[in-house]
Amino acid sequence: MVAYAAGRKADISVNKMRAITLAGVIPDVDSVSIVFGIEAFKNFHGGPVHSILVGMILALVIALGFYLYTRENVLLWSIIGVFFHLLLDIPNTLNYEQYFDGLRYFWPFSDYRIALQNVVPNPEAWHLAIVTAIFGLSIVYFVILARKDAYPWRIWFDEKKLFRKKEDTT
Repeated sequence: MVAYAAGRKADISVNKMRAITLAGVIPDVDSVSIVFGIEAFKNFHGGPVHSILVGMILALVIALGFYLYTRENVLLWSIIGVFFHLLLDIPNTLNYEQYFDGLRYFWPFSDYRIALQNVVPNPEAWHLAIVTAIFGLSIVYFVILARKDAYPWRIWFDEKKLFRKKEDTT
């Protein structure tokens, strides 16, 4: 929702909106490791795919795909989407057993880890405040969009058009 909200605020094209939202979730592609069990997930999720280097490679891949398909340059918006994801994962390191020492954002160049408890005093209070603020603002933003009949998923799938076509043919 944060990446989507940034795109809406910037009033960008639908392809750039798609790029920023896809890039905003793409670092979690490593969640697929859950099919190999919870231990595999614990060992793999949040690893190299959450580094700045791999994040930028993923942003480039997204931008290249969009460019080949639409001929629109969405690289900046792909990078912004990945950046938001990596930034918003910092609070997720608190109380998340395998990431308590932090995520390795600078992998493979450094093993330095960034975690909420390493960058702020009283991390439990900050975690609660940050997560509550992001969740609360996302819900409020979604309600505002819903009242305007502008649901976020419509950048990918507009159910109104799909159902209108079926109604017109009957």
